[in-house]
Amino acid sequence: MAAEQQASCGDWLETGPTTAAAAAPSSSSTSGELRNPKLREALEKCSLRFIDFLPSEILYDPPRLCFEIQEAYWYYNDHLLANDKRDLPPLKQIGFFSLMLRASSTLRGLYAPEKMQKQLTGPWDKYCQCIQWLGAAIVDRDYKKCLMIQPWVGNKWKFPGGKIEKGETHVEGAIREILEETGIDISSTICKDDHAEKGTWDQYPAKLFFVAQGLQDGDCLPKANKEVGKIAWVPLSRLPGWTTDEAGTTKSSKKLQFSEVAGFVPGLQRWVVSRTTTFPPPRDEDVPVPTFEPAARRRDDNTEFDSWWPTGS
Repeated sequence: MAAEQQASCGDWLETGPTTAAAAAPSSSSTSGELRNPKLREALEKCSLRFIDFLPSEILYDPPRLCFEIQEAYWYYNDHLLANDKRDLPPLKQIGFFSLMLRASSTLRGLYAPEKMQKQLTGPWDKYCQCIQWLGAAIVDRDYKKCLMIQPWVGNKWKFPGGKIEKGETHVEGAIREILEETGIDISSTICKDDHAEKGTWDQYPAKLFFVAQGLQDGDCLPKANKEVGKIAWVPLSRLPGWTTDEAGTTKSSKKLQFSEVAGFVPGLQRWVVSRTTTFPPPRDEDVPVPTFEPAARRRDDNTEFDSWWPTGS
């Protein structure tokens, strides 16, 4: 599935959808009126629904206010954009934040100066960096491949996962995130001791659980809307830093791009080695290994393995 083009804020504010696709993004286009009536109307709807009636203690609390703007962003994507792709642009979250600060009369009155906008987004960034990230590397029963995802916009492979929610344990958070992003229930196979921490994130805590689980047909289907673009079994040998022989060499992953993966690979490989030593992969005649063959399966020529697209992609 080709990623939809991301329009710059200034393009859509000044020109509307007709010329935005051909316009080059400009970092200096941060002022001007909302001349695209459809976009202006959509942002005003978001402001009315999520911002305008917030109490003052939230409006003046940057992390809490940014959380509400983030909720507005998902509403824009899941409802407004989904129903009007011709006249509304797909936006990255940072672009949406910038537009909302200009389109919402409530926010414009509080955070109009650029300095004030930085004071708003700075604490939000720090807040996000403190939230625990949880995910899982789901490995097939032969310990040869792991299930990975690509985001709705972008082409880099990553492990499924996300931020913990209030009141959850790490295991509960990982189970919820994997179910949302892949449709797979790992509640019966996850072990709290099988994990690697930190990974590639130095700025906020991250934990990746290691899970061995076979899949039945149709198990793999994201429940979260517009978060996952592709799902695929990726050979472990293609992961960055995975050693494939005694000399410690790695197989080239030239055609694959990864995001936030390399830091977890050493721990994942140690776990795979320990599992295959203690629990050798079953022979086909002993335990049949389920295969994943949903109707949406297509050959991905760019990655040299089979990928699956969520329904509607």
